[in-house]
Amino acid sequence: ARTAIKYTLMVKVITSNMMPVPNVILDGGPLGSTLTNSAGVGVFSVSHGSSYSIAPRHSYFIFPDGARSGTIRGDVTRIITALPDSP
Repeated sequence: ARTAIKYTLMVKVITSNMMPVPNVILDGGPLGSTLTNSAGVGVFSVSHGSSYSIAPRHSYFIFPDGARSGTIRGDVTRIITALPDSP
């Protein structure tokens, strides 16, 4: 049996002034979920040719662009912009 090639899907969550946002839940559905680290980065390991959809969630931020999705053909970095949620 062939082993599927795995690629890195890196998701970086930043504010509009480029500051990293830690502790954002990145929900990858079948890929599982991860939290962004202090640099605002979360990482998934994804098989070549797999589709992905990453939905961000955080209590104090909103994400106007919504989920990031695509198909993995190599290592990918996706940027998600976070805006403070108005009280």
